[in-house]
Amino acid sequence: GRQQRVDQTDPVMVEALETVLAAAQRHGKVAGLHTGSPEYARAMVDKGFRFVTVATDAGFLENEARRVAGIVRNAAAAGARGPY
Repeated sequence: GRQQRVDQTDPVMVEALETVLAAAQRHGKVAGLHTGSPEYARAMVDKGFRFVTVATDAGFLENEARRVAGIVRNAAAAGARGPY
């Protein structure tokens, strides 16, 4: 019944994450989770999570592809000329 997402802010889910973290620490285990942003990853490290991922390889590739396509699109719209 909860929204599935990374970078949880739902108080019930945040409490669940804190429960998992406390249990892992109590048993000498490494607690980790997947995050969707460097800011949230940093916040989780600050809380005590020792293993975090930031986004996915597909997400990184998509973001870079959008950035590069935007540069090319803007250059073409401005009438930029290339060597070919």
